[in-house]
Amino acid sequence: MSCSGENRISRAFVASMAIALAFFGPPTAEAAESDAAAPVLEAFDLSSMVFPVVSERDPISDSFDDCRGSGCGRLHAATDLMRPKMTPVVAVADGVISWMGTVEEGKCCYVFIDHPGDYKTGYIHLNNDTPGTDDGLANGIAEGITEGAIVRKGQLIGWVGDSGNAEYSGSHLHFEIRYYGNGFEERINPYPHLLTAPILSEPGGAPAPEPEPEPFIGASFADDDGSPHEVDIERLVELGVTRGCSETEYCPQNSITRGQMAAFVRRYLDLGAGDATSPSYIDTDGHHFSADIEAITDAGIGFGCGEFDYCPDAPLTREEMARFLVGTFEIPLLEAPAGVFDDIEANPYSEYIEAIRAVGVTLGCTETSYCPSDAVTREQMASFFVRGHDL
Repeated sequence: MSCSGENRISRAFVASMAIALAFFGPPTAEAAESDAAAPVLEAFDLSSMVFPVVSERDPISDSFDDCRGSGCGRLHAATDLMRPKMTPVVAVADGVISWMGTVEEGKCCYVFIDHPGDYKTGYIHLNNDTPGTDDGLANGIAEGITEGAIVRKGQLIGWVGDSGNAEYSGSHLHFEIRYYGNGFEERINPYPHLLTAPILSEPGGAPAPEPEPEPFIGASFADDDGSPHEVDIERLVELGVTRGCSETEYCPQNSITRGQMAAFVRRYLDLGAGDATSPSYIDTDGHHFSADIEAITDAGIGFGCGEFDYCPDAPLTREEMARFLVGTFEIPLLEAPAGVFDDIEANPYSEYIEAIRAVGVTLGCTETSYCPSDAVTREQMASFFVRGHDL
């Protein structure tokens, strides 16, 4: 959603800055006694914010930079969380209400919060309907939420709705993060941070336990029947490594990308999400797999396609796959090459290729060739991965 006047300096914003200065500015002798009792706002940290709605994490998808408007006139600078009307919305961190739209102003319903550290979060499309109707006469902002008010992490600020231009797109929360620390407004993709943000059991409550994954109960994809790799694909599901390319398909003939490989490795090793706010590569900032890529890079397994790039959308080659598998399954390198494959001499990945051949993860594309530059399909990767797991 795009709201007019987003960059205006309102009286409430000035007031909120005055409050913030009272919290963080050096106290004078005269104000020492009152300052000692003043509330302190916790510094904003992307890795410690809570989930903005009180619900299960799913459904969630990365809609950042999606086209919006006629002819893709603008890009979507937020994550949309599709939820039923009246799902509670909470502040993700401590802050001061700096800007909001209400029924009385004819701009219902949204809230923006300024956070210590030059961050701002936005909560848009809050409810504006009387429960059970679509009358546009209600105010889906919680009591006490006014411009200049202090809010705490997890505090109720409103409820999900379909106000604004969400009237015909389904009720949801448009959640955005902005950063002003570099002297200008930067939009941050919330999606990778929402994947690991704690979910509250109720507004102001403790984090709710994450639901246990459903047990594997057999065949899961409709498009891998008859594939020579079908059993291994199902093993990957059982191991929690893959979720398919959709709810019912695995896309076995598609090339696996370097970004997808990062997700496979992170899930298999159960690594925590990496810090996507400080990407190691130029081309992964805001990418769907950025948290996965950072996690495996921090673990010493991930590597770039060049000095500064990771190439997350590029097809994974067989030579690159060898290095990933050696790192993931801790396969030892050989002291001396066996020289079985005649097409990897002087190849920078030859030691990794030799290692996975020695333990039976690969037999090559022929008896004497490895075909190092060929792309790996998703079904082939399933078999390579399962062989590594079974070592």
